[in-house]
Amino acid sequence: MRRRLGGIAFLVVAGVALAAPPDLTAQAATPTDEAYRQLNTALVENHIVPRYDRLAAAARTLDETAVAFCAAPDAQGLAALRAAFGSGLEAWMGIQHVQFGPIAQDDRAFRLHFWPERRNAVGRHLSVLLAGRSVPDLMPERFAKASVAVQGFPALERLLFDPGATALVGDDESGSFHCAVAIAITNNIRSIADAVLVEWRGNDGWGQRRASGEADGGAAQATRQLLNSLKSGLQLVHFLKLRRPLGETLEDARPRQAETRRSGRALANVQANLRSLRAVYGGDGGRGFDAMLREDIGDTELADLLANAFDEVVRVAEKIEPPLTDAVADPARRPAVADLRLKVEALDKLVATRLAKAVGLTVGFNSLDGD
Repeated sequence: MRRRLGGIAFLVVAGVALAAPPDLTAQAATPTDEAYRQLNTALVENHIVPRYDRLAAAARTLDETAVAFCAAPDAQGLAALRAAFGSGLEAWMGIQHVQFGPIAQDDRAFRLHFWPERRNAVGRHLSVLLAGRSVPDLMPERFAKASVAVQGFPALERLLFDPGATALVGDDESGSFHCAVAIAITNNIRSIADAVLVEWRGNDGWGQRRASGEADGGAAQATRQLLNSLKSGLQLVHFLKLRRPLGETLEDARPRQAETRRSGRALANVQANLRSLRAVYGGDGGRGFDAMLREDIGDTELADLLANAFDEVVRVAEKIEPPLTDAVADPARRPAVADLRLKVEALDKLVATRLAKAVGLTVGFNSLDGD
C-alpha cells in the first residue's frame, strides 16, 4: 500500500522536491527512442483510444435519448435525458486533457465544450438561435459551422437545466423548436466524437502515427505532447476549475464561475479530470510515466512521490461534499476546496519540473502560464 501524504506534509514534500538540488553523483538514465515509443503506444492503446471509445458510446446514447425524448416529451423523459447528459459530460472529462491530434482539428474541442465562456457567449448565441426558429440552421452541415458557443455541452446544459427547461416538454411550437435544437446539439456531439475516434483508431490513422512518433517529428516529441497533456490538465483544474470559483477570500468567492454549475456537475468534472490524469501517469492499466521512471530511468523515489501525489489529489477531491458552487462559499467546506487547489498546483509544478527533467523533456507554455 502506498502511503498517502496528508495536507501539510504533501505541500512540504512537494516544496522540498522542487527546491532540492540534483544529486550530481547519480547517473540517471536517459530514455531511449524505443522507451518513448513504448510509452506512446501503450497510452494510445490503453488510455486515449478506449476513452474516445467511451465518449463516442456516451454521445450515441445521449443523441438517441434526445431523439426518444423529443418524440414524446415528458418529465420522466427529461430526467433520462439529463442523466444521459451527465454520462456524456463525464466521458468528455475523462479525455479532455488530450488537446492534440484529431480533437484539435476544426475547433472540435471548443465545439464540444466551449468553456470558460466570455461575456455570456453561450447564453447570447443560444437565445438568438432559439428566437430565430430557423429549422435550416439546425441541419448538421450548417449547424457544424454555427458559433462554437451553441454546439456542445454548455449550450445543451442550459436547455436541460435552466429554469426555462420546462419549454422542452411543451407541446407548442416553442417546445418543438427547443427540442429540435437539443437534437441538433446531441447529433453534433455524436458526430464529433465518432470522427475523432475513427481518426485515432484507423490502421493508418493518427494513433499509429503518434505511437511511432511519425505524427510529431519523433517519438520523444510525441511523448512530450503526452507530458504537456498531463501538465496542462492539472493546470486547467487548479487555475480555472478551482481558483476561479474560489476567489482569493470567502468574500471573493464566485460560485457562478464554476464549470457546468447549472447541472451541479462542477465537482464531478474535477474528480473525473484528476482520475484521468492519474491514469495518464500510471498508464491506465498499461505502461505510463510511472513505469518509465521506474524501469527506464531507475528513479523510484520520484516515482513514489508522484504516485502518492496523484493518489492524494484524487482522494481529497472525492471527499469534498458537492456541489462545488456551495462548497466555495461555505466557511466550513471552503478550506477543503482550497486545500485541493494547492495540492493540484503543487503536483502541476512537480510534473513541469521534476518529471519533465527526469524523462528528458520540457513542457510547453500555454495561455495559463504566467497568470
